[in-house]
Amino acid sequence: LTPFPLLCGLTRVAMLVMHGGVYLALKTHDPVAGRAARSAGWAAAALVVLFTICGIWLAAGIPGQVITAGAGHNAASNPLAKQVTLQAGAWLANYRIHRWLLLAPALGYLGALLALLALRTRRPGLGFIVSGLSVAGVVMTVGISLFPFLMPSSLEPQSGLTVWTTSRRQLPKFLLLLATLIFVPLILAYTALVFRV
Repeated sequence: LTPFPLLCGLTRVAMLVMHGGVYLALKTHDPVAGRAARSAGWAAAALVVLFTICGIWLAAGIPGQVITAGAGHNAASNPLAKQVTLQAGAWLANYRIHRWLLLAPALGYLGALLALLALRTRRPGLGFIVSGLSVAGVVMTVGISLFPFLMPSSLEPQSGLTVWTTSRRQLPKFLLLLATLIFVPLILAYTALVFRV
């Protein structure tokens, strides 16, 4: 429980309250729809502010992890077989290398602002779509900022898990693919049925 993770948690709560409030405004009638729209509007404004604070704090105050040796995509799947150093601003390095990735945080901002506008003009259907885009933008921003790390370690940076060091042999990956191909359509069909009923 340190300040930055708590700030990230508040940002996620604001994001989900925005999206859930817009959905509630879409699916209900007044007075519930009006209260949900107002709450979602406040949450959208809070998301923009908190997301900005998170970005500034990440750029200025939290050293990022950089792999310096031993963890390429062809390396052995050993989380400890790499060297990691801490560098200021490194969590934002992917945006400096590939400028087009800035579309993810832009989508997070734009979606939240458009959701706020859609709620003010009483168009919750459009608000739901753009708030969903905002959620996608915020989640993609986190993934892009962390890449190639999946679970960075704050205690021992070289022990963090990366995309390459968490891979397994071919057979377990193939079995997981088969399970996914079978169960994801079943889950989607069940969810569609429940939603319809």
